[in-house]
Amino acid sequence: MYPKKVKRFPVKGVCSVTGKKFLIIFRRGDGDEWIAERVIPSEADLDSDRSFSTNITLKGSFHMSTFVCPYCKTDIKFNSRGFLCNDCGYLNCAGSLEQRSEGIYSICGNCGHGGYLGDLIDTLSTGD
Repeated sequence: MYPKKVKRFPVKGVCSVTGKKFLIIFRRGDGDEWIAERVIPSEADLDSDRSFSTNITLKGSFHMSTFVCPYCKTDIKFNSRGFLCNDCGYLNCAGSLEQRSEGIYSICGNCGHGGYLGDLIDTLSTGD
């Protein structure tokens, strides 16, 4: 299902405050577990590195250590503060999250779509 020789998988991210792009690099853990290794501030850093795999869907549980957005310095942990935009597919940092009476509201830094946080993230894509 996943390329065996490829060890790292980039997922698109965006600062929900500034709109600047970044990448979160995942590696395969045990079973269906995906572990974030690092954050790269720019997609341009992938151009010369052939050890990344793109255009693949990762499914399972996603784990991040203490990573912060490279631009606004807020948390980008999955399912607690970071969010995945249902419209454009970018993972956003927590910079735009706002507690409201109906729940936690978010605005995507890439496409501007807004909405309330929902289910846990169980699928991420590594390509366009």
